[in-house]
Amino acid sequence: MTIPTWPAALKARSWDAHLRNLSASGGTSPTGRAQRVFGDGGFWEVRIGGIRIRNRGEAAAYRALIARLRAGEDILLPVRDLYQPAGSRLETATVTLRVDAPLRSTQIALTVAGVDVEAGHHMTLGDRLYLVSEVVSGPSTPPVLNQLISDSPWSDALPWSDAVSGASAYTLKILPPLRADLFAGEPGRFDNLLVRCVLKDPFDGDLDLDLGRFGSPSLTFIESL
Repeated sequence: MTIPTWPAALKARSWDAHLRNLSASGGTSPTGRAQRVFGDGGFWEVRIGGIRIRNRGEAAAYRALIARLRAGEDILLPVRDLYQPAGSRLETATVTLRVDAPLRSTQIALTVAGVDVEAGHHMTLGDRLYLVSEVVSGPSTPPVLNQLISDSPWSDALPWSDAVSGASAYTLKILPPLRADLFAGEPGRFDNLLVRCVLKDPFDGDLDLDLGRFGSPSLTFIESL
């Protein structure tokens, strides 16, 4: 079974996704150097800290959630990112895969409208989270941005736009590699990010209540592979 979403009643103080990798070492040499071999896959770790428990509804929602997670269910976990690309939250923004991409691909071709994509942005394809590690190719001229949603300094010389203009072809390098075969036309998004996860440690997340009423547990998830 899969938990389809994070309970709306549960709010958290921090919510951070980190891309991890696996490595193996043969030990340390007399000079203090260690040779390491890194895997090419990588996986996501999501830390949710300071989950707010202040009333009966929040306590019940948390107990039900942790019980299902400890029973081995995975969850389609939302990923909070306040530094999303300009234009990604607008209804006019669209992202589609331009050509087929096989399992374990680390380069994809997208058609993007209404979003200014840069290296370092997160995106979701299906129910998996990816990081744009490099923009191999993109629009030949910078898109026109609404200055109210851009981090750039204000300029009276720039034309006004309600969003990022036009549709652009992008070729992106991503991490981790694709978790499944994807086909042209597959939709993606740079907002409402998701990643399929399981609880990292089944003993994690005990609900210890101060005065029997107030708590702030934390949970760590890892990507379900």
